Amino acid sequence: MGNILNSEGQLQLFRGRYEGSYFVDKSEILEKLNKVIGKVDEQYICITRPRRFGKTVMTNLISSYYAKGLESAVIFDTLKIADKVDYKKHLNQHNVISLYMAEQPRVCEDIDCYLSYHEKKILKELKRGFPNCELDADMELWDVLEEIFYETRERFIFILDEWDSFFHNDFYTEEGAKKYLTFLKNLLKDRPYVELAYMTGVLPIKKYSSGSELNMFDEFYFPTDTIYDTFFGFTEEEVKELCAKNKKYDGTIQYAQLAEWYNGYYTSKGDRLYNPRSINKALSQNAVKDYWTETGPGTEILELVKNNVDAVKEDILKMVAGEKIYFPLRYFKTELNKLDTRQNILSVMIIFGFLSYYDNYVSIPNKELMKKFEKALEDNSM
Repeated sequence: MGNILNSEGQLQLFRGRYEGSYFVDKSEILEKLNKVIGKVDEQYICITRPRRFGKTVMTNLISSYYAKGLESAVIFDTLKIADKVDYKKHLNQHNVISLYMAEQPRVCEDIDCYLSYHEKKILKELKRGFPNCELDADMELWDVLEEIFYETRERFIFILDEWDSFFHNDFYTEEGAKKYLTFLKNLLKDRPYVELAYMTGVLPIKKYSSGSELNMFDEFYFPTDTIYDTFFGFTEEEVKELCAKNKKYDGTIQYAQLAEWYNGYYTSKGDRLYNPRSINKALSQNAVKDYWTETGPGTEILELVKNNVDAVKEDILKMVAGEKIYFPLRYFKTELNKLDTRQNILSVMIIFGFLSYYDNYVSIPNKELMKKFEKALEDNSM
C-alpha cells in the first residue's frame, strides 16, 4: 500500500467524508463499474463535471472499494452497494493505481517534467509492490506494467482524477498536449494489464484528442449524461434529507433557502441537481452565501464576459434579467484560448457550471451565480 498503488491515504480521505455530518451515499456507482470491469470496449470511462461536484470524493470512494490490502468493509458494509449482487466479489480485490493529475513538482516548466514526476512515483510504488519481478530501470512505464502482468497475471484499475489539469497549466503548449495524450494512450490503450480506466475532469477528451489517442473512452458530459448523472451533485430528495439532519444538529437552514441560493442544475431527465460543496458548507456553517464561486479565480466569469462577442453579451444581459436562452448543444467547443464565438463561450460556461443547460435552453442557475454575473456586468460597465 502506498500513495498511488492501493492507497491507504484515499481510504482515510473517504473515511473522513463518510464520518462527516452531511455524508450522502453515492456508492451505487460501483454497481455500474462492476459490470464493465475487464470488458473490452466498456472498461474506459471518462466523466466530466464542473469543479466541486464531487469528482474527487468519488475517486476516493472507488479506490477505497477496489484496492487490495485495504480493510474498507467496515464502511462499505453499511452503504447501498452492500446489497448488490457482486459487492463481495470486488471488495478489496483489485490493484488500483490512482493518480491526481493536478499534482506536479514545485518547479515544473514543461510537459517532460510533469510526466516524469508522475512516472517516477508510479514506478517507485510498482517496484515496492512487486519486489519479485525483475524490472529494468530503463524500461518505459507501460513495459514495466506489462512485465508485471506476464510474470504475475496481476491486472490494474487506473483512476485519473483531474485528467485535464495539464490543459489549464501555465506551461501548456500544443506540442506538450500531444506528448501528454500519447503518454495516456501508451499507458492505457489496448493493454492486457488494464481492467478499468476511470478518468474525471472538467474538459471533454474529444476536444483535445481528435485522432485515435483516447478514442477508447466513453465520455459522460455534465448536461447529457444518462448513466452517472445522479452520482455527481445532490438530488432534491438528498438535499431535503440533509436539511432534516441539519435540524437535528440545531441548525436553522430551510430547504427553501437552499433552493433559492443553489438550485438550478438538472439531470438529463430534468430532475433538480445541486452543487455539493455549497450545500455542505451552508449546512455546516448554518448560513446561505456564496461558497462555490469562491473556490476558483474570482475573475473567471468577468474575463469570459470581457472577451465575448456582442451577441453573447446580449445573452448574458437577458439571463441576468431572468430569461432562458435557446441554445441547442449539438457539440462542445471548449478551446479555452479561443473564446471568440458564441458557441465556444456558452459551451465553456456550461462545462464549467456557470450556466445551467436543459432541453436546449441555458440560464443562470441560481442566486449564488447570479450575484457573480451581476458583478461582472457592473465591473464591465455594460
